[in-house]
Amino acid sequence: MKRFAQAVAAASGVLGACLLCSCFNPTPTNVWSGSSKSAQSSFSAVSSRSSSSSRSSSGSCSKIVVSSSSKSAPKSSSSGKQVIIPNVSNLPASERYHELQVRYQNEQNDVKQLEVKLSENALFVGDSICKGYSVFGIVSANNVFADGTIGARNVLEQEVFWYGKRYHFTDALEKAAPKRVYFSMGMNDVNMTSSAEYAENYKTVIDLTLNSTDADIVVFAVTPVNSNFTSNARIDEFNAALSEMISSTYTERVTFVNYAYMFKSSDNRLTAGLDNGDGIHLIPETYHMAMMEVGVQLGLYE
Repeated sequence: MKRFAQAVAAASGVLGACLLCSCFNPTPTNVWSGSSKSAQSSFSAVSSRSSSSSRSSSGSCSKIVVSSSSKSAPKSSSSGKQVIIPNVSNLPASERYHELQVRYQNEQNDVKQLEVKLSENALFVGDSICKGYSVFGIVSANNVFADGTIGARNVLEQEVFWYGKRYHFTDALEKAAPKRVYFSMGMNDVNMTSSAEYAENYKTVIDLTLNSTDADIVVFAVTPVNSNFTSNARIDEFNAALSEMISSTYTERVTFVNYAYMFKSSDNRLTAGLDNGDGIHLIPETYHMAMMEVGVQLGLYE
């Protein structure tokens, strides 16, 4: 408790009260049944992978090696059933997203194993995009501390209904005692702060977490939108500021992971068909793709 008190005291006054941005909560509608959606238009591949460093966190799982293929040919799954690899040229999203779709179709057991290992002794913290991890059953609700009003600017002040009662973030850290904390927030910040303020607010949250726990920290990029909620150029600006802050400030225990890039279409928007209808929140399939990419970027999945 003394460590938490010291950490909170050090962070007090940095994040003041402010008007909350409206952001819808995800709902388990259009739950993915395992089949890929077709797209009427094709999308170009992303130009590059994230440049953030990959590493294996302390006490984490071993690598899960899965071969990949992008050819339209039958393949036997681990259950012995023949699985037809879809024609990736007709699937939505970027080439990387296509690749992971194919791998997920054929290696679902391995992906589930990866998801379990990534969420073991972990706490997912963030907004309604983050809450999707528990809403869609990717991660246990006990491992997700999220609310539709949370942003980097107010996460230290907000109370979240978790384990049947209201908790502050610092209380959740103490209760969960996580070995890894995943932060996924920013959609409620992009219209409320500048990119510099966003990065500084995030730094305050990261520092508090580092000082009050022994956990490693993984920070996710803000995902793109396909609506007038905000511009994707602005989201890119915020992600760039966050990535730069992390790379220039921390040499260990903190990793920036960008899986948002693979959800983009060629016009720098969230690919049509990957949202639940509001242009902001994601369909269940995307969370599986995200976890696979997190595993790759952390060096835990091949």
